[in-house]
Amino acid sequence: MEREGRVKEYYIQCHKNTVQQLWQSLQDKKDTSLRENLNTLYNELLSKWQLEMGWCSQVFTSSLGMLVKVFGESMNALSSSLGQSLHGAVHKSQEPVTTLIELRHIVLKFLKNFSKSLQSVDLSVSGPILFPLVESIHLPYCQLLVQYGSFQQQALMKTLFNINMIDANFDETLRTVSSTVSNVMSSSHLSIENCLQLTQGWGIVSVIKAIEAYLVQFTKKLSLVLQDLQGRYRQAKSETGSETGRNGFQDDWSSLQWIFQFIQHCGDFLLRVSAFNSSVCSQVLSLSDTYTSPANSQIPFNVFDYLSIYHPEEHTAVIGLLGAIEKNGDGHVLLPATTNQIQVLVKQAHTLAFDVVFSQLKQKLIEIPKLKVWSRSTSSPLESPQALTDDLPSFSLSPLTYITEIGDHLLTLPEQLEPFTSQDNPSLAAAMKHGRLPFTEDDGENRDLSLSDMWLDAIARGTMETYVESILKIPRLTDAAALQLSTDIGYLCNVLAALDQPPIPALTALEKLLKSDKETFPRFKDDKHTESALYQSIARLRTWD
Repeated sequence: MEREGRVKEYYIQCHKNTVQQLWQSLQDKKDTSLRENLNTLYNELLSKWQLEMGWCSQVFTSSLGMLVKVFGESMNALSSSLGQSLHGAVHKSQEPVTTLIELRHIVLKFLKNFSKSLQSVDLSVSGPILFPLVESIHLPYCQLLVQYGSFQQQALMKTLFNINMIDANFDETLRTVSSTVSNVMSSSHLSIENCLQLTQGWGIVSVIKAIEAYLVQFTKKLSLVLQDLQGRYRQAKSETGSETGRNGFQDDWSSLQWIFQFIQHCGDFLLRVSAFNSSVCSQVLSLSDTYTSPANSQIPFNVFDYLSIYHPEEHTAVIGLLGAIEKNGDGHVLLPATTNQIQVLVKQAHTLAFDVVFSQLKQKLIEIPKLKVWSRSTSSPLESPQALTDDLPSFSLSPLTYITEIGDHLLTLPEQLEPFTSQDNPSLAAAMKHGRLPFTEDDGENRDLSLSDMWLDAIARGTMETYVESILKIPRLTDAAALQLSTDIGYLCNVLAALDQPPIPALTALEKLLKSDKETFPRFKDDKHTESALYQSIARLRTWD
């Protein structure tokens, strides 16, 4: 036994020296690359294993254990030098991820062949026996694998650096946005594939963080496109010298077409992120056995849990991610910051689109308090009936021009919106779900409406609410003007009814208050359908307070 012990020690030392000399000789070669040297090294190690397996069984009582120990100590002796070579090659490379994948494939190929060689021998092989050897083979790569997420993020960010989606021709800008969204998501999927190849899934948390940072940065670039569009719209308005523009509403609809296409691309981005989320969740679930099996429970050749040894905090995060996905399925959101940023961008785009459509209506509505007709009276000793008719032909209960123009404008909206909202467009529909229009309730009730109905609802409510606000800004209302204003409100309600849009309670109450005379007005003070503030405001306008 003592003699066998000395033989073992001698054998181990000789083997270590031989392997180290082999590696040193490979490094000394000036005309070979690290990839070539690694291939040569691992091929020689595999040949040695197969050669020494036979005679080792004739010399030692526990031949497999002895051989595992010999090769394990030899690889441990090489780990520092191998690690330095790998570190230098990856960090000096212009494409660290690609280099790391290529180098990693070499050792994984060796481990695969090593596994086949071992399984061809009729021996009882268990994880605890082989684990030290397999760990020593993976060891030089482990620190690089821990850094993989950082390498992947750098590679992804590099692709964004030279991307400029803004062109003088905005149609070209939109085409670039469309193709870039596709490319960005393809890069994200490729990053997951790289992770599975390099880390066998253990780097999933770090690569998801890298992709999150990448997509958030891309979303910021998308926001620059929206800012450019906002600038184009403001410039077009300023060049015309008026809110309506030289070509009336036609200029606004050209801008709106661009905005809707941008919103559609954002919706496509959302759908792709959602599909990516589902795909990655499924991939994580498929690796459940890898994540939950003890490191030494099986023959740990290609699947090696380096995180539990070299980065236990991230190992805990991976197990936590698996648990969350097992609980929530693909409903677990992997990229919350990205999703939130896209939704914010979609809301901003919807606000701009609404401003484009609503701008002319708003301009007419905010001018209402400035009309002189509201303060004129037929009983004024300073004005003749003819003076009254300069702005108001007669209080004949016919709607005034300002409100008929607003009504005509509203009635054209279904036809104008139809080209943008009638198509079966999943991307646009997805964006609409996350882009709440102004003047609409965020209670989910409008989610089943068609795009056209959602827009009509928002514009109608915006018109009514702005109309009420403008009326309450009128300095003073004569009795005749109050009756005229109630007629105008009635006309607007009829227009809205033709569009299947019910009047808001404030507008209905306002019409009743304006129709009433001084004797009947107090009856509305305690009316449950009339807000106290609205009652007080009309009383002030009519000087009945």
